[in-house]
Order: sequence, then structure tokens, then C-alpha cells
Amino acid sequence: MNGQGQGGGWPPPPGGGGPGGYGPPQGGPPQGGPPGPGGYGPPPGPGAPGGYGPPGGPPQGGPPGSGWGQQPPPGPGGPPGYGGPPPSGPGGYGPPGGPPPGYGGPPPAPAAPAKKSRWGLWLGTCCGGCLLLFLGCIGGGAYLGYLEEGQDRYEPGEEVVAQPYTPDTQFNIFHSWTGTGRRTFALWLEVTAPAPSDPSMVPSLEGRAGCDSYGTPYERTLYRKRIQPSFDVKRYTRTATTISAWVELDREYGARSGGTITCTGNVRVGVDALGRFVPLSNVTTRLVMTAQPQRPSDWVD
Repeated sequence: MNGQGQGGGWPPPPGGGGPGGYGPPQGGPPQGGPPGPGGYGPPPGPGAPGGYGPPGGPPQGGPPGSGWGQQPPPGPGGPPGYGGPPPSGPGGYGPPGGPPPGYGGPPPAPAAPAKKSRWGLWLGTCCGGCLLLFLGCIGGGAYLGYLEEGQDRYEPGEEVVAQPYTPDTQFNIFHSWTGTGRRTFALWLEVTAPAPSDPSMVPSLEGRAGCDSYGTPYERTLYRKRIQPSFDVKRYTRTATTISAWVELDREYGARSGGTITCTGNVRVGVDALGRFVPLSNVTTRLVMTAQPQRPSDWVD
């Protein structure tokens, strides 16, 4: 039998394979006759380099009769994924992740600006408007107060009718007024008289006078009304030879529109000398009716 086993191959050498490289040679069973010198199988065939199996591998022996060159059964293999593609996943060995969002594409659209609140603008506008309204009310009220009480109501005002007058005679002067609301009218006697030589002697008026817009005037008495600066003597001037002034005789308050203001009376001009009224000669007089400026209350009926 020349040492051949039942299967026609050569039995493995005793002791099995090992680090010495005595495993069965790659490339199949020996092709030829009896073993060569030393009892070792035929020279290596056309297997792996050197004719021996993979270095360091396990012995490839098998049970008797299994024959030479039979491949060992597959082992359990290496760890999962060994030799295949690396696993993917976070932190793993898979293919690299994709580029970050927007990388290589158009830049992201800019964020819309935050909408500004208009409460501050509205609050400032309301406060400013209220302040202006408040100041306007104060200013308007102050102006109305000035028109009502701040003006001098004893100034002659607007001249509406005038006529010459001879002292110590009866006079009758009237005016028809058409306007809005009410208005006050005053009767003045414009006097130009010689100045007395004695400074203690002051010219004065004496007589009666009255005005009315509803009927016959009531004539009040004028008793030695001195012609000198006062609330009812206006436009007073005095020189070395003459005295000139406007003396108020009477006034009609709140005459209605469409009415007629009538003034009557009789006055004379003189001086008070030792308790006696002495009329003056060379006196020039004129009766003047004036309309006073209307007050806000004149429009309230």
C-alpha cells in the first residue's frame, strides 16, 4: 500500500500542524508516488507561496482517511463588521455625514426685523395734545378774563355821535344801534375852559343828565363835579391858560341791538369860589356819545 490511507492520500505526520509549518501543504493531495526522503510528503505543489498553508494557522489535519488538502470548516469569524464596510451612525465608522445646512447653496434669507411697538409714539402724541389743549384753555381763559374785566371800561371808546353844546341849555342826543348781543354806551361832555388864576380854584360841572335805551331817561343830579383826573374824567390836559378834559355824564349798560339810546340833560361849567358856584365864560363844550368795547358776557343773553 506504500503507506497510503484509505482515501488514497497521505496520512498526516504525527503531532499535527503547528508553528513549524507542518500542516498539510496547500494545493491538494500529493501527485505522484511514494514519499520522498525523510517520510515527508511530496514537494510542495502549486499552492500558496512556499507550498505551506497560511503561516500561524491551525493545523489542517483531520481524521484518518479524510485526505490531504481538505479545507477546514469555516470558523466563527471575526467581530461584527470585520472586513465589511464600517458601521454608520453617530460616532461610528460609517460614511461621513453630509455638509451642514446651507453649505454650498444660496445663503439663508435674512431674518425679518422685529416689529417696533408704537405705544410710546401714541402715548407721547396724546400727552402732547393734552398739554397743548390744557395750555390753550388756560391762555383762552386768561384772554377772556382780560376782555371781561382787564380793560379800562371808563375809557371813552368808539365815538358814534357828537354835537356842539351850549352850557346851561337842555340837550337831547340819541343813537340807534344795530349789532350782535349787547353793548354799553356812554355820554361825555368835552370841555375846554380857561384855567383859573388861583390854583386852588378847580373848574367843575353842575346840572342833570341821564341816558336810557328803553324809554325816557332818568336825569341824575351832578353836583359840582370837579374837572380833574379821575376814573370818569379822561384825556385831561392843563396849560397855563386852559384846561381840557372829557367828563362822563352818564352811561347806558347792556343796550340791545336794534334799540335807540337817548340821553337828555342840562349842565353848566363854573368854579367853586367861597362856597358859591360861579359859571365860567369863554367855555367851549361838545356832547359826545361813545360805544364801549363789548365784553364776552355781552354775547350771553
